[in-house]
Amino acid sequence: MSNAVLKGLGHETLTVGATSVGFASIPANAARAFCIVDLADIRMSVDGSDALTTDPPIFNRSTINLMSHRFQLQDYRFIRDAGTSASLFIWYFD
Repeated sequence: MSNAVLKGLGHETLTVGATSVGFASIPANAARAFCIVDLADIRMSVDGSDALTTDPPIFNRSTINLMSHRFQLQDYRFIRDAGTSASLFIWYFD
């Protein structure tokens, strides 16, 4: 078990619709993010390319835990699976 203390740096809500989007307001020094998907399923790209509806699904009410320094937050992109836009609630940490 790690004894690391994480410092909260901010939060945002991202609307995930029919066009691929990335995190909109990554705070300076943020290296980690914790996200909750709400309202609809989404799909995610991890390499900076646009997310596609053929990427593996992340289901409504799932969490996305990007809690390691190895993640490059600016490289994540999201798109709705189909139909209704989703909300992605995001909390950033150092």
